Amino acid sequence: ISVFAGLTYWLLGRFRLGALTRFLPYPVVGGYNAGLGWLFVVGGLALGTNLHLVGVGWKALAAPAAIAKSIACLGTGLAMLAASRRWQHWAIVPVGVIATGLVFHVLRIALGIDLATASHAGWLLGPFAPGRIWSSPDWPALGMIDGAALRAIGPIGLTIALVGCTTAIMMLAGLEVELHRPIDTNAELRASGFATMASGVFGGIVASPSLASTTLAHGMGGRGRAMGVIVGLCCGAMLLTGTGVLNAVPRFSIGALLVFNGAERLFDRVWLDRRRLPPPEWAALLLVLLTVAWGGLLAGVVVGLGLTLVLFVWNYRRVPVVRLSAAGAAHRSSVMRPLAEDAVLRRDGSAIRLLRLQGYLFFLNSTALLDALPADEIRFLVVDFRAVAGMDSSAGMTLRRMHQIARERGYAVLFTGLDAALRARFARLRLPLATPPDLPAADSEDAALQYAEARLLEAAGLSAVAGPASLAALFGETLDHPVPPELLAPYLERETLQAGAVLIRQGAPSDTMAFIVAGRVAVRLETAH
Repeated sequence: ISVFAGLTYWLLGRFRLGALTRFLPYPVVGGYNAGLGWLFVVGGLALGTNLHLVGVGWKALAAPAAIAKSIACLGTGLAMLAASRRWQHWAIVPVGVIATGLVFHVLRIALGIDLATASHAGWLLGPFAPGRIWSSPDWPALGMIDGAALRAIGPIGLTIALVGCTTAIMMLAGLEVELHRPIDTNAELRASGFATMASGVFGGIVASPSLASTTLAHGMGGRGRAMGVIVGLCCGAMLLTGTGVLNAVPRFSIGALLVFNGAERLFDRVWLDRRRLPPPEWAALLLVLLTVAWGGLLAGVVVGLGLTLVLFVWNYRRVPVVRLSAAGAAHRSSVMRPLAEDAVLRRDGSAIRLLRLQGYLFFLNSTALLDALPADEIRFLVVDFRAVAGMDSSAGMTLRRMHQIARERGYAVLFTGLDAALRARFARLRLPLATPPDLPAADSEDAALQYAEARLLEAAGLSAVAGPASLAALFGETLDHPVPPELLAPYLERETLQAGAVLIRQGAPSDTMAFIVAGRVAVRLETAH
């Protein structure tokens, strides 16, 4: 199982899925870290008192001996926290642990209590069994494993790997917060994968980046990899030589390390963040903390991931899905028209309404489309999807309702700017691109506006492509008084071009000015992009 979990870690890092840490909102990461802080405090207290603080175990703290151990453990941990906040020096924690151990043994000797009595009373970590702890794996036993047994533990292994990966990702997200610097999560996942696979080969358990140990080392001034190497060598020495040296270490001084680390995290994430976060986010942080405290890390991971989704959906719904709502009189197509046509569109352009959409359309924000429909009478509604990333089936039902409302109110709808994915989505939902269905499909917003403007001009008795009879008439309309054609004739040369011909080429020199008497010209500016 450890090898499988390590391989899963490595694959996550290999395919650069460590970015999943960026999807976790701070209240979830902060609540998870605060929950770990609570578990550290409880674990430190349990270690210091030699009690299992689950179920009725809490009642055992009322015993006189347990009270003394609890005071020693909590007092030492909180004293180190206060001192580290006051002076912020790396030596405070190790000096605190060593000093409390020396004071304990001085008092023990002064009271005439020997090591065996103190150990029997639960004040010391020992006694440990003598001799070497580690033994080499029984490799031949691997061939005796039944295949059915492997298949039976498959779901368990998958669950452990999933929980381990989720925990590792949340740990790494928490480390970025605690260390105040970015972390290459993909590299860390690959390293954790190799370490966990190696641990599994030699009989070890599933591991993940340690938030407690890393932040503790960081707080003591450890910035390089030498700290991890030293810790690894010390653990290896214990495995090979035994743990006899730990028999004389007071329990409460080691438990105080966990209390110090957990209390610091609780203070930062709960007490200080209450002023940094909005009340809803702080409440979410507390919810994750309480879940970890009462239900454990797995429940905290599940609730944290659920809150991630809820917070995202709740916040994203406030992003306006309608980026622009404009009348056709104010937002025209790219066509520059003669004055007579321009006057008609200024007068009747409000019969065209343009909606530009943005973001992802889903069940919580798509209903805003219905609220954005114009209440006044219009003839054309152009809905541009160019800035839409996607949509769900609920949004599709909303768009179907838009078509129904358009038929009821008697105006046409043209959907434009749909990419290939959105067109495929429309096809699966059997959504028309226009209402009535016989309208020509418009690939762009500008093409739809041109179509709508042409229909308004036809309704006003003007051709969409007709112009003045002569250039003199065009000048006369512009200057608002007649211009004799003979005054312009010496300066003009009439030119007729076929469809698709180039009138002026970008970048070429020119010594002429062109006036469009009839027809249409498209202006296209080419840039580096």
